[in-house]
Amino acid sequence: MAKATLNTAFDKLIAAARHAWFIRLALIASLALAPFPAFAQSGDKAELQAIFSNWLDEEEIAGGVLLVSTPDHRLIVTAGVSNTHTQTPVMPDTRFYAASTGKMMVAAAILTAVDEGRIALDDPIDGFLATIEGADQLDRGGTVTIEHLLNHSSGLAEYITDDFFDASFAALSTRWSAAEALAFAYDDEALPQGRRFEYTNSNYVILGHILETLDGSLAQSLQRWVFRRADMMSTTIGAPPDPGPQFAHGYDVDGEDVSALGWNSILGDGPVVTTVGDLEAFARALFASQRIISFARRDEMTTPSALELYYGLGVGIDEDDFGIFYGHSGGYDGFEAELRYYPDHDLVLTYLVNGNQLSDSDLLDLAADWHFNQ
Repeated sequence: MAKATLNTAFDKLIAAARHAWFIRLALIASLALAPFPAFAQSGDKAELQAIFSNWLDEEEIAGGVLLVSTPDHRLIVTAGVSNTHTQTPVMPDTRFYAASTGKMMVAAAILTAVDEGRIALDDPIDGFLATIEGADQLDRGGTVTIEHLLNHSSGLAEYITDDFFDASFAALSTRWSAAEALAFAYDDEALPQGRRFEYTNSNYVILGHILETLDGSLAQSLQRWVFRRADMMSTTIGAPPDPGPQFAHGYDVDGEDVSALGWNSILGDGPVVTTVGDLEAFARALFASQRIISFARRDEMTTPSALELYYGLGVGIDEDDFGIFYGHSGGYDGFEAELRYYPDHDLVLTYLVNGNQLSDSDLLDLAADWHFNQ
C-alpha cells in the first residue's frame, strides 16, 4: 500500500514539501475587478461537468463533487462513484473527508475564544501542553504562543513522520489522541520559535487540544462556534463507525480503500468530514459576515505573518488573474479537497474527491478560468 506523498501548494512554491497533508496558500494584495459574469445555466453546467469529469479521468480519481457559487448563480456537478465496490454514484450531498481544509475551522474556533477574551493570541501554550500526557518531551525552541501555532511559526517538530505512517497503515482504524500523535515528534529537535514559517501539523493538533480544554471536546467546540453558526448541517468530526452510503470511500493511488485513515482523523490538524454545500456556507459565514468571528478577527486571520507573506492565521490567501482569494486545501491518502473564496466577487469555489492526484493540475484554477471567461 502506498504511503501518502501529497504536498502543499505552498510547499511546492518554496520547494520544501515534506508532508502528506497540504494546503493551497499565498498572499499579495487586492485588485479592483469588474463585476463577475452571469451563468447561462444549462450550457454552462454541461461545460463545467466536462471540465470536472475530464479532470477526474486524467487524475484517475474515483469520484467527486465540484461547486461554483455566487449569490446569483450556483452550480454543483458530480462525477464518478463514492464506493467502487457498490458503484454508488456521487451525489451533491455526498460527504467526504476534507483533511487540512478543516484547519480553517479550527483556527476560526480559536479566534472566537479570542473574541470572547477566554484566551489571547500571545498566551504561552505551556499550560495547555501540561495537560497532554508526555508532552513535556516535545522540544521547544523558545516560548511558543497560540499565535505561533496558528501561523506555523512555532518551530515545533512535525508528528507526521515515517513512523507515524507505518503505525497508521498497520492499524487503519486507529483514532489517535493528541498525546499519542505528538509522541511521534518527541525525537526531533525544534526550530527557534518565531524565526521562520514551517507548516507543521503538530501546531493544529495542539490547537485542537486547546479547544478541547476550553469546551469539553473538539467536536463540541466546532459544533458550537463554527458548524452551528454557519448552518453546516452535514459536517462532523470524523465519520461514524459504520458510515452509510452518504459517506464517500477514499482510495489511494493503487486503488486500495483507505477510507478509515480519513474517517478516523479527529485531531485539530484535519478533523472534518463534510459536503461542498457546507464548505460553501462556511466560506461565506467566515469571510463575508460576522456569523463566526468579528471582521476584526477575520482581518487578522487574512493578514500575513511577519515571517510569511503567504499565510495568515490558519488561512492562505492567493492571487490569480481574477483577483485575490482566501482558502485552504487538504489531502491525505484517499481524499483531497480545496476551498477558495474570492471576496471581490463573493465567489466560492470548492471541491471534494475520493482519490489522490497524479499531477499538479489545480482543479480550481480550471474552474476559476471557466467562470471568469464565460
